[in-house]
Amino acid sequence: MSFYDLGAKGYLYALRILRRIVLLKAELDALGDAHYLMGEIYTDQKKPTIATAEFEKAALAYQQAICLEPRQADNYFSLGRVYIAQHTKDAALRI
Repeated sequence: MSFYDLGAKGYLYALRILRRIVLLKAELDALGDAHYLMGEIYTDQKKPTIATAEFEKAALAYQQAICLEPRQADNYFSLGRVYIAQHTKDAALRI
């Protein structure tokens, strides 16, 4: 079961937890994951402006994580996932 299965209450709970992760200034890959998930939630809630901002923050966090740990494959995958969510598949293919 995921937060998506819980509907509006699940979204609110997930957003609360993800915001705490961001406020605690987690490691860059975790920060990227948090922003990506918030972007997905806002997309599902039909709030594209907020979703776009979260995807941009996620992309920046993953780019910084790649600079710090260029051999960590998960960061490249996650950055590509963000680019696809932003409908910039060309950027995803360049990774």
